[in-house]
Amino acid sequence: EAIFGLASLYTLLVTLGVCTNALIITATITSKSLHGTCNILIAFCALSDIMHLLGHLPKIVPVFAGSIEISSFMCCILQVVPNFGLSAGTFLVLSIALDRLFSVRQAFFYVKTSVSQYLSKHIFAILAYAALQYFLIAIYFEDARVACNPAAAYHGRGKELWGAASMLVYLLAVAVYVVVWRELTSVGVTTDIREARSVSLTIFAVMAVVICGWFLSMCLVMTNSVVLRLQDRQLYLFMEVAGIPANTSISINYFVLYATSSEYRAAFKQQLCSIPCIGRIFSK
Repeated sequence: EAIFGLASLYTLLVTLGVCTNALIITATITSKSLHGTCNILIAFCALSDIMHLLGHLPKIVPVFAGSIEISSFMCCILQVVPNFGLSAGTFLVLSIALDRLFSVRQAFFYVKTSVSQYLSKHIFAILAYAALQYFLIAIYFEDARVACNPAAAYHGRGKELWGAASMLVYLLAVAVYVVVWRELTSVGVTTDIREARSVSLTIFAVMAVVICGWFLSMCLVMTNSVVLRLQDRQLYLFMEVAGIPANTSISINYFVLYATSSEYRAAFKQQLCSIPCIGRIFSK
């Protein structure tokens, strides 16, 4: 019953996350007010989160089919795209932080910078980071039976290095956000600074949810590695519970953006108004 319950919960998270992140991407494309580089990076992050969340399907479907585990080789094949989403989503947290830093450090940064060239540099860094993660999967591969989710593609020392690399990226992002906030609070309040603070607060809220969710999941994983050392069925159930905070955090970005950003809220309301059943509520 616990296994089916967790599979049902992950089904809900995947459905919610895929739908709401797709709405973020659609809003970014259709709303002119969301065509800034930071908004585009957020849309990239939403796309990455969709790929990541779909990586739970190879784990969910076998549970409802009466099984749990598949071969680790088949799991690695199935997780090629989802693991790119996982890696890209992790690095994009840092990319968005750096984008905020550039915007407050250099007043005319976006005026002087080619958007396509600027974004291509972010994409190159993301691809390099993802390539490193694929290298860890390949070099530390072990033939085994696994419950297939994105993290299951990493084995042994590779999983430890993946966790360490992810933690380093998130810690760097936190450090950059601290610098950004100090920059914004160390100068006088002008219209531009007020707008920058408003945008940054929205980004801080979204990234805080993602980072806190990830750290909570990693703390649970480390607790098992150091203290509990669970095995077999108990380990499977514990790891499923440990993954809930991280996967919840990337499934609720839509609601955080709706609550904290007037620009995103306006774009989302426009989307909701186009839905026949509930459009009347949001058109008022």
